[in-house]
Amino acid sequence: MYRAIPVGSKLLQRKWDQKEREIHIARLREAKPSVDVREPTQFRHIKKKLKKNQMLEGKSYNMMLNR
Repeated sequence: MYRAIPVGSKLLQRKWDQKEREIHIARLREAKPSVDVREPTQFRHIKKKLKKNQMLEGKSYNMMLNR
């Protein structure tokens, strides 16, 4: 069951509540997003695949020696 909080002056309490609400809404408008939606950074050492290239060079070198 909902009961009102007892206050000394309903008129002043309504004014204070309205002021608090305005401050709250202003803060909500000014809030910045906290989720980073940028694309993840690409690491160059993963894109280059140096080990794979080294293995392929080794295979081609071995094939040239076996000819």
